[in-house]
Amino acid sequence: MSDHKLHFSKDGRFLFHGSYASVRVWHDRMLVKELPGKLVGTSLDGLSPGD
Repeated sequence: MSDHKLHFSKDGRFLFHGSYASVRVWHDRMLVKELPGKLVGTSLDGLSPGD
């Protein structure tokens, strides 16, 4: 099974849900965007997930 990782942005408004294949960025229970899994743990739109 794949290892899913959850990260919140510093302000707690965004949830980053990552797997090997993709990362889904959630805000207010809506999917904001989906990105390649290799981007897990990097800064996105000025927010640093996992900090």
